[in-house]
Amino acid sequence: MKLIKSNDEKNIKTSQSLGLGLENPPPSASRRVVKETNPRLPGGRYGQFQVYEIGLLQVAGAALVLLFFVLLNILLSSSMNTELIVENTDDYAITIPKVFFEVSNNYQQSVMKWQDQYSRGVCLFAGHRYKSSADDPSVFSSTVFPSNSKQQPSVGNGYLATVIYSNTVYVNGLYNGKGTSSHRARVPSTAAITASLQESPVSASHFYILDVAKGVFVHQITTGDVKVSHTTYAHQVLNRLLVNQIIISRTSNKSDEVTVKLDTNSLPNSTDINFKENPLKDNIRSMQGGIIVPEHDSTQVVTAYVYWTDVPSCITLPKDVSARQYNFITSISKTSGDEAYYFYTEGLKMTANNELYQNHVAAWETKWRNGHIDIDNVYLSRIIYSTMYYILSSLPPLNTTGRLDFPFYGLAPGGLANGGGNQDYMGHVFWDQETWMYPPILLFHPNLAKSMLSSRTRHIDAARNIAKCNGYNGTMYPWEMAYSGYDVCPDRTVGKFEQHVNGDIAYALQQYVRMTEDVQFLLEENGFDLAKGLAEFWYSRVYNISMTKYGVMGVMPPDEYHENVNNSVYTNMVAKISLLLPKQLAQMLNTSVPECWSDVGNQMYIPYDSSLKYHPEYDGYQLGTVVKQADAILLQFPLMYDMPDDVQVNDLLLYETYKGKPVTNPDGPAMTWAMFTINWLKLKNFTKAYDVFNKTFANIQEPFMTWTENPDGTGAVNFQTGMGGFLQTITFGFGGIRIKSCLEFDFVLPPKSTTFNITGLNYLSSSLNFVARETSLSITLTEDNYRSIIPSLQLIVSKTETYDLKLGKTVKIARVPARICKKQNV
Repeated sequence: MKLIKSNDEKNIKTSQSLGLGLENPPPSASRRVVKETNPRLPGGRYGQFQVYEIGLLQVAGAALVLLFFVLLNILLSSSMNTELIVENTDDYAITIPKVFFEVSNNYQQSVMKWQDQYSRGVCLFAGHRYKSSADDPSVFSSTVFPSNSKQQPSVGNGYLATVIYSNTVYVNGLYNGKGTSSHRARVPSTAAITASLQESPVSASHFYILDVAKGVFVHQITTGDVKVSHTTYAHQVLNRLLVNQIIISRTSNKSDEVTVKLDTNSLPNSTDINFKENPLKDNIRSMQGGIIVPEHDSTQVVTAYVYWTDVPSCITLPKDVSARQYNFITSISKTSGDEAYYFYTEGLKMTANNELYQNHVAAWETKWRNGHIDIDNVYLSRIIYSTMYYILSSLPPLNTTGRLDFPFYGLAPGGLANGGGNQDYMGHVFWDQETWMYPPILLFHPNLAKSMLSSRTRHIDAARNIAKCNGYNGTMYPWEMAYSGYDVCPDRTVGKFEQHVNGDIAYALQQYVRMTEDVQFLLEENGFDLAKGLAEFWYSRVYNISMTKYGVMGVMPPDEYHENVNNSVYTNMVAKISLLLPKQLAQMLNTSVPECWSDVGNQMYIPYDSSLKYHPEYDGYQLGTVVKQADAILLQFPLMYDMPDDVQVNDLLLYETYKGKPVTNPDGPAMTWAMFTINWLKLKNFTKAYDVFNKTFANIQEPFMTWTENPDGTGAVNFQTGMGGFLQTITFGFGGIRIKSCLEFDFVLPPKSTTFNITGLNYLSSSLNFVARETSLSITLTEDNYRSIIPSLQLIVSKTETYDLKLGKTVKIARVPARICKKQNV
C-alpha cells in the first residue's frame, strides 16, 4: 500500500514553518517538540516516543500563536475527509480525522483531568455519581501489584491482549503447533514497561488502578513534589495498538529535574514465532516472523509484524517544566507489515492531535452506554462490571469497518490474554463460548454475539470435512477449535466423545435469531447453512431406539467424569433443538428443509425416571454418582425444557446432594452454581438460590476481580466461562429473562439491594431499560434505530393489561412476570 500525506500532515508542516513545532501537542496548550541532549540515551535523542511539555512562562504567548494556527488550519482543512473510516486501496489511505483543541491557561489541570477523579474522590459512571472511587463499581485499586499471576489484570480489545507487566502479547487467531499441540503463539511484549522514580523517597506512595469504565490500567507514584501516572491500554479503535502513556507532573513549587526509570519485561525470543528484527530507523523498531508449525495441512504459515517505539532507560521532567507526557506505542498485525506500520503511524497522528487516549476512552464509554447493569449493592456491581469488562476485552470493538475490522476466531475460557503453552486451555474455543459467555453478550451487544457465531460459520468447510472423516453427514464441529477449525483437543477421549458442542452452537444460533430476526446473517453470512449442517449431522448421528424414539450412542456429557455413555440427557436435548431449528428458520425465510429432520427431532428420547420423577444424566446413571459440573439441571435453564415444578425440584436436589453426600463436585468449575441459582430463582425458592449463589464468590480473586476456574485457585486463569455464568445469574436469574417467541422477564431483587437496573438490553433492534424496585418495574424504550424497519413492541402483563412501548416513554407496572412481544404476535 502506498501511504500519502494527508491534509493533517501538510498542516503540521505549515505549523513547523511558523516555528510552532506542533508535532505532539499537550491537551489544551501550546506544544513544542523537545530535542535536547540526554546523556543517558545513545545519540542524545529521545527517539519517537511522544513528548509533551510546558514551561511556566510560555502559555500566554503560545496561546495567541496557537489561536492563529487553529484559524489557519480551519481554512486549510476545508477539503478534509472527516469520517472515521480507514478503508484502504492501492492508491490512498483515509486517515483518522484531525480534531482541534482549545487553549487553556493551565496545562497541568488539563493534562491530568482524567486522573484527578481518583484523588478528588468524585467518580461519575453509568449515570451515577459516587462520593469516592471506593464506591465506584468500575474502579479497582490496590497499593500493591499482586505477584500471583492469577490475580493480575489484563487489557485487550479482541485483536490483541496482554496481562499487565507480562512479557507476552497474544493475538486473536495467532496459534503455533500442529493439531493437538496448537496453542496461542507468544509475541514478546514490547509494551511491558514499568516506571519508577530514580530517587524515590521512602514516603512515595504507589497506587494501582484498573478502571474498567475507560478500559485502562494506571500506576500512580506520588511524593510530596511529583506525581507519575503510567497508563496502559489496548486501543479500542486502533485495535492493533498497545499504548503506554506516562505523565510526570509537579505537586509542589520545586523545579528540580525529575528522572523516571523505565524497565521493560520483554524476553528477546519466542519459541512459537521466528522473529527477525529489522534495523532501527528513526528510533522506530520493527520485527516480523512466521509461526514455526502451522496448525493443519490446510493452513499456511501465519506471519506476525510488530512496530514499536524504542523505550529508553529513563525519561525526565526538566527544570522549570510543570508537566510532561510521553507515549510509547506498539502495533501488531498478522496481516502485513504495511498494516502494522499503518496503525503505528495512525497512533502517532492521533497522539499528535491529543486524540489517542480520548478516542479510546470514548469508545469504551460508548460500549458501556450501549449495555450495562447497575445494582445498589456495590460489591455485586463491582463483580458485574469486572466480568463484563474482561469478556468485552476479549471481543472485537463495536462497529469496526475497513482496516479496523478483522476476522474473529472465537472466545477461549481464559480470554485473549491467556492460553500459551500448556496453560489455560491453550486459547482454544469450546462450548464455553456459546453456552457460557455468549448469552449475556447477546442481550446487550448482538453484533458481538454475531461475531462469536461467525467464528463457527468461518469454519463450516472444516466442520464438513470432520463429519465426513467420522462417517457422518453435515457439519461436525470439534470439541476444541483454534485457527483452522479442525480438532486441536489434546485429550483424545474427550475430543472423540464430547460432541454436544454441535448442539450448543445450534442453540446459540436459535437464541440469536429470536433476539434479532437477522435474516441477512442467515442468508448472506452462512447462518442458515450452519443450522442445516448441524441438523444433518445429528440426523446421521442418531439411532432408532424404537419405532417412535431416537437416541445418541457413545458420547461424553458436560459431566466429563463419564465418557462413552449412551443417551446423555443434555446431549439428546441439544440434538433435538438442532434438528428442529432449520424448519423454524425456513418459515422465516419462506423456504423449506427436509421434514425428516424435524420428525426425528420431535421423537428424540429424553431420559426420564417416572418413578422418582427426575432426569437421569444418561442411560444407567445411578443416583449419588458424583458428577463434575452442572449437566442434567441444564435442561431447565438454559435449555428451557418444559417439565413440572416437582421434577425441576427433584433434579436440583438429587444432583446437589444424595443421602447427605455431595453429588456435584463442590470444587468443580465456577459456572455450575450459577445454573443452580438461576433454576432455584425460577422456582421462587430464595433460600436455596441464595445458598448456592454464595458459592460463586469463591472463584473471585482480589484486588482486580479476576477469576480462577476452581474455588481453590486452580485451573484456568481469569476464567471467563465462570464470569459468563455469573452474569447469567444476574440477567437470567435475578432478571428472570427468557428468550422465547417473546422476551420474558420476572425480576427478583439481588441480595441486599433495593434497585436493579438493566440498561440497553437490545431486543429486535430496539434498546430497552429496566428499573426494578421492591414493588415496581419500569420499562423504557430508549432507541429503535438499529435497522430501517423496526417492529412495534408491546408489553404484556396479563390478558387485560397491555401497553404499547413508545420511544422515550416509561411504562411502570407492578414487579410481576411480564413479556415484550412484537405487536403483530399478540
